Amino acid sequence: MTLQTSDLRQHFIQQQSNVKNILIEFTKSIHLNIFSRNRESLLLDAAIVKFQKDSWKMRPDIFCLEYYKEPYFHPVVLLANNLGSVFSFQPENLINGVIIAPTKTKIIKLLNYA
Repeated sequence: MTLQTSDLRQHFIQQQSNVKNILIEFTKSIHLNIFSRNRESLLLDAAIVKFQKDSWKMRPDIFCLEYYKEPYFHPVVLLANNLGSVFSFQPENLINGVIIAPTKTKIIKLLNYA
């Protein structure tokens, strides 16, 4: 039997540059994080998505995988919805049970300014 391990550094290295940059942004303080500083811009043309799947409860990564085809956009979605934790990602914690989903284009554009 082979013991499997997780190498988070290797996993991080293998991610696309946009994913790496999002994760790096969320290691910064809210005063330096490009998404926190530009939250209003994120919300301007964001989509409104009804929270309709139980599989999304406390799993913003699953929502992002289905919506953006990228699970690591979830910190941006949490910020846009004023949620501080993946555990808060539930319909009762969202206004009218809807998810504010910034456009992928806006997310990438803000990353280019970071």
